[in-house]
Amino acid sequence: MSVAVTYSSVSSSRCSGCATPSSHRRSTVTYSATSAASHQAKFQTLYHRQLQPTRISSFQLKAIRQPRRGYRVQKIRSTAKTVALAPPEQQIVIGDIGGTNARFQLWDVSADGSTNQVFEKILPTSGYETFEAALDEFLQTAGVTGDIAVAAFAVAGPCQNNRCEMTNISWIVDKVLIEDKFSNICDASVLNDFEAVGYGCPAVSEDKLLVLNDVPRQTTSPSVCIGPGTGLGEALITYQGDNFKVWPSEGGHVGLAPRGEVQRALVEYMERTLGEIELEFCCSGQGLQTLYSFLREYRNKPDLPDLEPKDISIKGMSGECPLCDEALNLFIDILGYEASNFGLKALAFGGVYIAGGIPPKIKSKLEQGGLLTAFLQKGTRFGPLRAKMPLYVVLDEMVGLLGAREYALQHMRQLAA
Repeated sequence: MSVAVTYSSVSSSRCSGCATPSSHRRSTVTYSATSAASHQAKFQTLYHRQLQPTRISSFQLKAIRQPRRGYRVQKIRSTAKTVALAPPEQQIVIGDIGGTNARFQLWDVSADGSTNQVFEKILPTSGYETFEAALDEFLQTAGVTGDIAVAAFAVAGPCQNNRCEMTNISWIVDKVLIEDKFSNICDASVLNDFEAVGYGCPAVSEDKLLVLNDVPRQTTSPSVCIGPGTGLGEALITYQGDNFKVWPSEGGHVGLAPRGEVQRALVEYMERTLGEIELEFCCSGQGLQTLYSFLREYRNKPDLPDLEPKDISIKGMSGECPLCDEALNLFIDILGYEASNFGLKALAFGGVYIAGGIPPKIKSKLEQGGLLTAFLQKGTRFGPLRAKMPLYVVLDEMVGLLGAREYALQHMRQLAA
């Protein structure tokens, strides 16, 4: 009696056992039936990519290795009944790659979609000449010997065509280079770090969300994400079934829309000192410094010291420095109004997410109501429409890594379809 397993591939593009797609060959194999467990082990050895078995039957088989698609198993003739066999786990690698540290994680993915983190390591970027060297260190330390179905890396820098030349270090993170260097990585993706934040927002657990406008979320409507940190990121999120797509933008570089006497004076100050009134220049870490410097001049307090963004936040939160408190309130007012405007442009009834590095650090200030007031714009013509959009503050500082994982899982499902 012979045994066969019908398989469907869950990843594409590469196999670890061959250098190029052109080296694929056809072969026919037959095995004797002994036990389901032994057959699973044999097929995992034969098919050097992670494949998903759908059944085990008593018949001969033909295994055909296809260019860029791994293995296909053809049934020749059936002679006995089907026996259930659990599919092997897949593995994915994700990373959040910043200018200072590279955080990597290895995850197991079961056939039912459940995930389990296997290993994590944070590596200093200064210790490695290239991204590939750091990734190799991680894979060796994690003891990875089998195939990685999908890898996804969120990278601090502009990304195009799965390639990023990082802004603050000399690393290049490139899909082609990764797949050439690591033959066991079947498919690699490179995302901008804020694009990954967008993928992470809908997956953040409820205990890591601060809900400011608690209204029903329409799950099929778009969402938007805005994130003040080192800069100001903005992204649109659209949904289709169980999948969603993040559309990065350069919305943080649009002009500031001022409201009131103080903000109109701020526009004049920015034009005079910075040459432009870019939103990021007043709604980011750098922007907080701009607001503080502006208020020193506007309130005629030149003797106050220069302060870093972190110090402005701390002194403003504690009430130690009234001017820092005013700068922080002005920052929150600008942020809330921009989040509201972005939500209107997208009709974001799926939710407006405020992420980034700054909001979790000023959580108690955001709960005081200034952000929600700026967002709702009550009494205005479109105030009732704004009130229908949920408003969330993302408190999970690992949302970018979470987004890389969500992207990898979604990409794996798409490759399996």
